[in-house]
Amino acid sequence: MIKVKGQISEIANSLVDENDGIRNLAKLFFYELSKKGNNPIYNMLPDAIGQLSTSKLVSNSDFQAITRFLMQFITKEKQIESIVEKLTQRFLTASKAQQQRDLAYCLARLSHTEKSLKYLYQNRKLYSDALHDSVVADNFMSLVAKARRGNSTLITTSEMKEAIDVLDQFVVGKKEGKEEDDEPMDGESREHVSSPQAKSRAKRKPPTKGAKASRVIPKKRGRAKRKASARSKKATRVVSDGSSDEE
Repeated sequence: MIKVKGQISEIANSLVDENDGIRNLAKLFFYELSKKGNNPIYNMLPDAIGQLSTSKLVSNSDFQAITRFLMQFITKEKQIESIVEKLTQRFLTASKAQQQRDLAYCLARLSHTEKSLKYLYQNRKLYSDALHDSVVADNFMSLVAKARRGNSTLITTSEMKEAIDVLDQFVVGKKEGKEEDDEPMDGESREHVSSPQAKSRAKRKPPTKGAKASRVIPKKRGRAKRKASARSKKATRVVSDGSSDEE
């Protein structure tokens, strides 16, 4: 019985072996492994990607072929969202441009959910600098395009469409060299300005205290004028009565 986790990258490397028999055995191994109840491939994938990305024995084309094959086994929404979080966090320690490109390539191969797209946007500062690399940016553009294709207007929710749109706007902006405003990373304390929901709520924004006070003041002045007018009329009647007594 072999310890798969420690040797997963070596076994995965057999997927691109020159020998057809070895390649087929490696594919069969992963197909059988994916049938296990807890899907061990999901648990091993982040480490396997890291090992393959830093290996000098794995070419760029081989890396893409291997990870493209392994990614097809990640289909459950929670697993996709967890993988996205783990891969996004690895941008912090990816010291070389090729490692960042590999991470972006893997992220683009997944079938993203609304939650995973929101996570990418809310934690965009983790990979923001990497988007200056055209290969990384192109992979993120591919990610957005795939998400848009997979969510047609007939079935997608407004929340999903908004998640795609805001990430698309950010990636395009970075690719064009635009710098965004300094916004909270959690994406919850301030809504994106281009969001239709945010614009609608902004229109319905309640008046400030100062505005409310400005409407109250004229009413008070009006009452004061009416009181002064009443006192003036009363004084007039008193004077008139006095005049009639003297006569």
